[in-house]
Amino acid sequence: MRIILATPFENRLAKRGTRFIDIANLLAVKGAEVHYFTTDFSHAYKSHFSEALIEKDSVGQLYKTYYLHTFGYRKNISFKRIWSNFSMSHSFYKALSRFVIEGDIIMIPSRPVDFIYFISLLKKRKSGITLVMDIRDVWPDSFKKKNIFFSTYCNFFLKRSVRYFDRFFHISPSFTKWLVRYKPDASSLFVPPGFNRERWSQSVPKCLTYLYPMKIVFVGSLQYQLDLLPVVRAIGNDLNYLLGIIGEDGNGQRYQEVKSYIESNKIKNVVFHGVIEPERVPEILKEYNMGLIPMISSSMTNKLFDYIAAYLPIFVLGENDTADFVKKNNIGWISSFKVREIKETLDNITLQDMTTKASNLLAIRKSFSRELLYTNIAKVIFSIQNE
Repeated sequence: MRIILATPFENRLAKRGTRFIDIANLLAVKGAEVHYFTTDFSHAYKSHFSEALIEKDSVGQLYKTYYLHTFGYRKNISFKRIWSNFSMSHSFYKALSRFVIEGDIIMIPSRPVDFIYFISLLKKRKSGITLVMDIRDVWPDSFKKKNIFFSTYCNFFLKRSVRYFDRFFHISPSFTKWLVRYKPDASSLFVPPGFNRERWSQSVPKCLTYLYPMKIVFVGSLQYQLDLLPVVRAIGNDLNYLLGIIGEDGNGQRYQEVKSYIESNKIKNVVFHGVIEPERVPEILKEYNMGLIPMISSSMTNKLFDYIAAYLPIFVLGENDTADFVKKNNIGWISSFKVREIKETLDNITLQDMTTKASNLLAIRKSFSRELLYTNIAKVIFSIQNE
C-alpha cells in the first residue's frame, strides 16, 4: 500500500508543525510504503534549505522525503507569494504525475487553494487513486479582513477542486461548513491537533496554593490571527499579573506593535522569552498557571493542546472553536477582545476556579494525545485498501 503525503512547507527541516510528519511515521510503522513530498523553502524564515541539510535529512527515516525546489517570497501577503504558491503547486502536479500509480493514496493539507486545485487534476490523469484532504485552514474564511480579489481567487480554485477529493479530516468543528460549501454531500472526521505524549511525559498536575501574581503564558509568534495587545493593555504594570511570551523571534507581524506599546508605557510585567527549543517548552510552562489564546480566526491551534498537556487552564479571547471547546469542557475562561472585559474576567478568577479548571483538564487530557488521535486517521487510510 503506497501512501503519498504532499505538503508545501511542513517538513523536518522547517521545524514548524509536525502533524504530517507524525502521520507519516505512524503509517510507516503500521506497514505502509510512505512517500513524503515537500519543498525546500521555509515559510517561517523566508529562505531555502541547503543541499547539505536536505541530504542529511534523508538519513535514517522510515519513509522517503522528496524536496521540490520552489522560488520564495519575503512577505506573507503579497502578489509574489500568490505567484510562488501557483508555481509551487504546478511543480507538485508535474512531479506527482510522473510518480503516482494506480492504487496510490494522496493526502494533502487544505492550503494553499491552488495546491488543492493542481492535486485534484491528478484524478483526471490517473485512474484508481484516492485523494484525502486534511482541513487545517479554510481560505478565504480564515482572514478577518475580507478582500474581494483574494476571495474570488480562492473560490475559483476551490469550486473546481474540492469535489474531487474522496476522504476528509478536519481539525476544527466549524471547518465542516467550509467543506459542504464546496462539496455538499461530503462527510469528515474530526481529528484535532493533539499533543505529543513523549514530549510532555514529564508534565505533572499543578498543586496551586496561591493565585497572585497570576502567571499567564502565550506560546507562539505574534501573527495577524493572534491579537495579544488587548491583554497587554489590560494587565500592563498591574503586578498581580505576569505575562510571558514564548516563541517570538522578532519577526512576527504584530511584534513591533506589541513591543512599541510595552516600551512607550514602560511596562515591566511582560517578559519575552524568545524562541525556545520545543523540548524545553514543557519545562518553562511549569512556571506558569494559565495559557493564553487570543484567537481571531476559528481554528483550534496546537497551543491549545500544549496547554492541555501542561495542565494549564486556558484563557481564550474571541468567539471561535477554541472558545467553544474550552467552554464545553470547563477548562478555562472566555472573554471578548475588549480591554475592560479582559481585566474584569481576570480579576474575578478565584483560587477555587483555577483548581476546578485544572481538575477538569486532568480528566480530559489522556483523550488528546496525538498517538491516540492519529490512530483514527490511520484506520481510515487503511480501510481504503479494503474497499
